[in-house]
Amino acid sequence: MESSLVLVREQAEQSQETLYQGLLSFLHRMARLWIHIENEPRAEKFIVARENPELDEIDLNDISPQLCAIETLKNVQPSKLDFFRYGDRITPLPPDTLINTLNTTGTDPLVVRYPLSDSQVVVRCNLSTSWFKEIYPHNSGLCQDKKKSEEIEIKNEFALNKVVGKITPSEGSDERAISLSIRIRGKKAYGDWEIGEVLKKFLHQEGSSIADVRKFKIDELQDPDPSITREEFKLLIDELEKKKSVKHVQSIEERLELKAEEWLDGTYGYGPTDYAVYVESIIALVAEVKKEDFEKGAAQNIVQMCSAVEALTRKRRIDEINDDDGNIPILMYGIVTNALQWYFIRWAGSPEDPIVEVSGPHQCEFDSEHMEQAKKIVGYITSILIQQVRGLEDDSSRPRINKRRQKRDYENEDGVQGADDANKQMIKESIKKFEDYQKKRGELRKTITDKKLYEQECSKLEKKYMGD
Repeated sequence: MESSLVLVREQAEQSQETLYQGLLSFLHRMARLWIHIENEPRAEKFIVARENPELDEIDLNDISPQLCAIETLKNVQPSKLDFFRYGDRITPLPPDTLINTLNTTGTDPLVVRYPLSDSQVVVRCNLSTSWFKEIYPHNSGLCQDKKKSEEIEIKNEFALNKVVGKITPSEGSDERAISLSIRIRGKKAYGDWEIGEVLKKFLHQEGSSIADVRKFKIDELQDPDPSITREEFKLLIDELEKKKSVKHVQSIEERLELKAEEWLDGTYGYGPTDYAVYVESIIALVAEVKKEDFEKGAAQNIVQMCSAVEALTRKRRIDEINDDDGNIPILMYGIVTNALQWYFIRWAGSPEDPIVEVSGPHQCEFDSEHMEQAKKIVGYITSILIQQVRGLEDDSSRPRINKRRQKRDYENEDGVQGADDANKQMIKESIKKFEDYQKKRGELRKTITDKKLYEQECSKLEKKYMGD
């Protein structure tokens, strides 16, 4: 014969407490249980008891019918309830779980999940570059939504109740279809990063410009060996030089591969790189092509470099990332360019505590009559790639920089110390001058149809804005 089970909410009011005490005076077995019914604002305490002490102890199956007497669950069949621990809402508890083994509290209650309809929820989800499809029951384990602007931001880990409730099942089907894009908190698209955020997050310093990043002398790179032939250099006129730099190094190292729009995922950023150079499956260099905003491009490129270093250190153990003298290996290079103006960035050390340095701006023009600057840029990129290939073959061959080096101990290519105000102003003036040059060049392109005359006028512009 089925025994009688009593389940009552415990309230704070004195009158109801007195009533409960009278009611339970004849009961021989009882337990207090904190229960959180999903979609309710908080957990509540319940008193659970059997009238006959000789019967078995109370389990979850015993309390299901009494829970369904509560207003929220009044239309739910007891067999449709699922129970979970508060810290694990993936694995349901068996129905024969004994109440006295749960040890619930107000902050760690028993969670009750229940169906909201007979529909199935079809979720098509975009995560990085992959789409996947899953089908879930429409129950309280789908999450609450919160509107933000015109988007719906879902912060609860269970997903979508209010959203799904507004969706009508497809005609002739019990499925409710919804599409999601997943964003991980603390992680955003590379293009959403600003230079000030990057300086604070990765370099642990305040700043608002690429001029605030410590400088390095790119001329210290070893010259390419073998050097670039005249024939190879002529090919640069037709394509961005970085592609041909890769091609030149490929003549030495066949494993080198240039990939465009390659997806790169890391702890702090995600998205495609404009270009990435790989040695087999390991990234050696990332490049960002930016038409206008170099500050934005630098921020984007530094976060991409962090993701690339994370990928590198996952695949390979880099010995002695920080030695006793504070010398740390250069692991990654980045480039920010619009094909006429160039910044080279290098990353030394771990993803968590790096040294990041920049060289630039370097100005060059690949379709002008003066190609010396362009030849230098090609040489820099080639040297970087050769250095990276050798570093992947032998970690000990990687160049190192001293982490303790202060700004006063180094100078940039123009002899201006560190990232002081004079250097910042110089960079800003250089960028402004270059932007004016581009604008004038664009005007010439629209008004002059004769190629020879156009080149002559561009040469004059180059001397005016960029020097001899």
